[in-house]
Amino acid sequence: MRLQRKSFQKWSTVPTDDAFELAPLGQRTTTNSRSHAKEVSEWPMHPRKVARYKPGSLVADVVCLIVLVPFYVLIVAAYRANGKFVSDAKWQAISQGLNISATAFPLIFSAVIGRLVKRATAYKLERGGSLLTLELLNGSTTLVNTICTYLSLRSVHLLGLALILLWSISPLGGQSPLHSITERQIISSTSLPLQYLDTSRSSNDTPASNFQGSDSTEPANAVALLLATNLLAPSTIRTSSMDFWDNVKIPCYKHLSGSPDAAGWVAVSNQTLEYSSLIGIPVMGLAQTGNVSFTLKSTYFDLALESFSRAAETLFVLQGSGFSVGYDADYSTTLEAIAESFRVWIMANAGGLLYFTLDQIYVESVINCSVSSLQQACRVTAMRKIPSSPMAFNLSQWEPNLILSILNYFNYTIASSEKGFSLAEAYIRSPEVVTGIDLSQPFNCTIPSCKDQLELRFAQLFNSYFIPTVDPVAILQGSSQYTLPATGNLTFFEPRPVCVVHWAWLIIFTLSITLLAVCALATIILNALTLNPDILGYVSTVTWHSRYMDVPDSASSLDGPERTRLLRDTVVRLGDSHSRDPVAGKLSVGTVNRTALSQLGRLYR
Repeated sequence: MRLQRKSFQKWSTVPTDDAFELAPLGQRTTTNSRSHAKEVSEWPMHPRKVARYKPGSLVADVVCLIVLVPFYVLIVAAYRANGKFVSDAKWQAISQGLNISATAFPLIFSAVIGRLVKRATAYKLERGGSLLTLELLNGSTTLVNTICTYLSLRSVHLLGLALILLWSISPLGGQSPLHSITERQIISSTSLPLQYLDTSRSSNDTPASNFQGSDSTEPANAVALLLATNLLAPSTIRTSSMDFWDNVKIPCYKHLSGSPDAAGWVAVSNQTLEYSSLIGIPVMGLAQTGNVSFTLKSTYFDLALESFSRAAETLFVLQGSGFSVGYDADYSTTLEAIAESFRVWIMANAGGLLYFTLDQIYVESVINCSVSSLQQACRVTAMRKIPSSPMAFNLSQWEPNLILSILNYFNYTIASSEKGFSLAEAYIRSPEVVTGIDLSQPFNCTIPSCKDQLELRFAQLFNSYFIPTVDPVAILQGSSQYTLPATGNLTFFEPRPVCVVHWAWLIIFTLSITLLAVCALATIILNALTLNPDILGYVSTVTWHSRYMDVPDSASSLDGPERTRLLRDTVVRLGDSHSRDPVAGKLSVGTVNRTALSQLGRLYR
């Protein structure tokens, strides 16, 4: 063994009994000469005054107070937005602020309350307090630590319960922003005029003649093109309540399954419906976003199978050659008589002659529309038959050339069939798959088993040609000079987002933020009232006046961080400072060359 002089001997002007220590031969001290020289130069050797406030601590306390300002801004914004319509951008900003608040609140709460209890402990330690009180304060850095410290001391203490209650505000305050304000859809109304195409208008001023083909046997070109487009449309369009151009389709009244009420209205369900026409009625003025319900009056044609030729032997045969349509020659050959006869015949070129009574049906329909920025969806929800007298026009007033134009369309299918395909015949055979059937295969329809099918399909073709003749441009563009005003409830009901404040949660949020503001101010005040250095919670504090540490016994005014910076290279250990005592050792904090490792089974004083 050899004697080794302690490193801090040159710092002290007064020798002590502990200036020398025993160390094994060959053991080197752990103190680095360069760092040791730095410690000698930085370590305060003269008394100095204690300060009330250090700049770094003051900045941290002020920051803890300033970060609470955005929370109050969010609270004021939520209060002012209550019950008001908000734009998507504003609601997104509020939602993002609430989400950030829920995340940031527990972090800020820990910073503010953690600094408060630390300052309170230092303040109480300076003026004197029981170890129980100091330990409760010093161990209350988080909710879990507060509970563990309180239970480990095994003492009922009001301060401990108050600290647990204080830290319990953290999860409650953190959740309150998420529940303080929500968005609710309410209905606002706006009354706007609606117009719809007048299908009952007299044909004396119809524009249909402007679209007539050059040959009297050809149909109106534009009208036939509109019909062909709908015949080729997918089945989803054919069964939809709206046509290819978002015009509302009117169901066929006699195919409704419901019963009329006292006012004659029949409810129209959402089930698959049979529509009177493949082309709907344009409704103008639906640009407003929202929901609207209104009524409109319209007319369409119904074909009723009156008789069939005996030569057909009750069999109507289609085989790719199309069919012909005309008026009954037994009545008259004059155009005026055709318009008054209401009786047409349909002859399948492959065999069979059918006679239909042409009847004009007048209906009133309740329309419900839902309009958004992306699309509009309209459907008939109720219908009733009305007499022809309220309508401005009836079939007998028609210009006979228009009747011939409709009939000629079906005759024109013969010319189409010569090219290998007839859309009209394909639709009669299979409305679901118009383009996917082989017209060369015979289609045998036995009367009366297929009576309803033939009546419906021919009537749909007839009406699909008739509606565009009123105004072909209106079908495509949704605007026309030939309109009627819609009646009924013409108020658009638009769902709009409204901010709704839940006052209980907003009050909890406000009180939580206010509590943090008070605690942040209290921390600043306690810091200003505390003179002693900050030593609580730092490992370097155990070096104070330790006879087993190679540090000078000076500079008691150093706080924990300062002492740690000066002793950053010093290696310390909690070990046996009386390792040579054969009876019992003593556990102390000291340098590694002055404390030995604790031994299992050894007694310690």
